[in-house]
Amino acid sequence: MRYALACLPLLRGVPSAPWKGRVADVTLRTSSRDGDLTPEEEAGRLRERLRAGTLEPRWLEVGARLGYAPASLALGPDSAGPAEAGAWLLAFADFGREVSLRAALGLVRALAPHAPPEAALSRLLPLLETWLLPMGQRRGRLARLSQGELRIQIGLAAQTALSAGVAERTAVANRTGEVGAGGLSAIAASRAGRLALAEDDAEALSSLQHCAAAAAVLLSGDDVREAVRLELLPWTLTQLARE
Repeated sequence: MRYALACLPLLRGVPSAPWKGRVADVTLRTSSRDGDLTPEEEAGRLRERLRAGTLEPRWLEVGARLGYAPASLALGPDSAGPAEAGAWLLAFADFGREVSLRAALGLVRALAPHAPPEAALSRLLPLLETWLLPMGQRRGRLARLSQGELRIQIGLAAQTALSAGVAERTAVANRTGEVGAGGLSAIAASRAGRLALAEDDAEALSSLQHCAAAAAVLLSGDDVREAVRLELLPWTLTQLARE
């Protein structure tokens, strides 16, 4: 997994905003203790680990969906997932709640510049980031919250975003007869919060669908893919690198 490990520094240095055009090219050659390691060589390592049972297949599939070259080569040409961006996004629900939430979080980061200040996404986003971290890796003020307290805070922040989004959407509709970007963005953020707290997979999928619907209106298909990759790819590489 040295190819994946070598890619991580390239991605960790990428800022969350502005997000467009900042996904690192993980198909590049990278160096390792064994010398230059190509995507083809890393694909061979991945296949060996898959046969040996030391690699969970879903991480290889997620990596391929995200365009990680060694994973794509290991699984073959049909591993990229649906061609249409919305279907591609929703297919991440097949890989579990955490994968879905990270995909939604990537969209919310991309949509956040459109949201009205009243949505307070600067409060909601750090809460979701903290929710995704193991207890021992949490830092700062939010690390002092118990899981139950964090859950309450996410619920309150999601409701704030929803209220602001509905108000903005109504105001824009009354003024122009159109659907405003601000309202859609804030509502999508609130749905990401609901995804984190979802009681079951059906509720989680519904929340992801709401995020996808907003993204389909405000972002191009390429932008949807890039936003999701920027959020999901560094974490997926970490999962792939685990021996």
